Amino acid sequence: MTRYYQPTQIHFGPKKTECIGEITKKYGNKALLISSADEPLQPLYTRVKSKLDESGIVVTHFTGVVPNPTVDSVEEVLKLVEDTDIDVVVVVGGGSAIDTAKAFVFKSAHPELSWDTIFENFGSPVPEYEPLDNPFPIVAIPTTSGTGSHVTQAAVLSFGSDKLTLFHQDLFSQEAIIDPELTTTLPKRMTAATAFDTFTHAFESYVSPRANDFTRHDSIEAMKRVLNALPKVLDDPTSISLRTELSVADSLGGRALANAGASTPHPLSEIIGGITGAVHGEALACVYPAFIKYGMDMFPNQFEVIAQLFGSGKHAEDLEALVRDFLVEIGLTRSLDDFITQPNQREQITSHPALDHLPFGNKEYFVKILNES
Repeated sequence: MTRYYQPTQIHFGPKKTECIGEITKKYGNKALLISSADEPLQPLYTRVKSKLDESGIVVTHFTGVVPNPTVDSVEEVLKLVEDTDIDVVVVVGGGSAIDTAKAFVFKSAHPELSWDTIFENFGSPVPEYEPLDNPFPIVAIPTTSGTGSHVTQAAVLSFGSDKLTLFHQDLFSQEAIIDPELTTTLPKRMTAATAFDTFTHAFESYVSPRANDFTRHDSIEAMKRVLNALPKVLDDPTSISLRTELSVADSLGGRALANAGASTPHPLSEIIGGITGAVHGEALACVYPAFIKYGMDMFPNQFEVIAQLFGSGKHAEDLEALVRDFLVEIGLTRSLDDFITQPNQREQITSHPALDHLPFGNKEYFVKILNES
């Protein structure tokens, strides 16, 4: 049965951030604003708070979002608002901020559950879970164009040395404001890493057994836009038209991911990131060539289609080299050794318990990819 679900209302375009007050007002008069404390984004946070204030919305501001957000940071949000009434969550930032907001909404609805229980029982994207009891609505303003978190039901959190994913169909943002202007100050390294993340969402959802005509359309369009716009925007970072292409790709890739799911590289990159702290998009870049090499027999038809996105006359057997060349072009050549800072980390990665349970292959297959990454 074909299923495609996307409940998030999107407001897209330059200056759309100015609408945050009227959009949020629909959900109440008391907002929790979630963001990092990053200095370059302070003017944006001030502008958002001003617009909320103009609409008569009282704001409680949590500024403790960290990269690779932890369950402890979510607990900090819960502590901040334990004696405060809120109606709606407004989140400004990249995937770390949006995932923090989604995890907060879930834990607010299930304060009785431990994090162990949450990840054990809500770790699969496939089931439709029991609805949350009156969850806070989320209004998201992404400041990167890569994670797709504003249009997915997933939140990735660090829990000890693991990066784990929480899924629930009630964690989609109610509304998302996508303003490409907000991404023009993103440094080159993060532009490349987040946009490559978009590419991988599209790639992996395209090869997924849960893919359908709707998700495949989103996947192809997202990959096309990243391949075209990313190399150019690294040379012209303030181009609104190029940033717009990446922002559109981000949402398309996120929609495909939410409905069709990921493949081998995402859990491998989360294992790497949980142990080493590697940036998610860079960890993905590290494993991708080997994933393509060893996935050729599994996905020959899908790889043929994807290879042709790189240019006419390209074929599945060219795809590994094409992706390697693309990673060189965007400055994202990484190996696993680049992330290793402790002598035992490689062994921790290749012997991680999750490798025995991933649904995409056997442990030997995953270790082979990791050893060539």
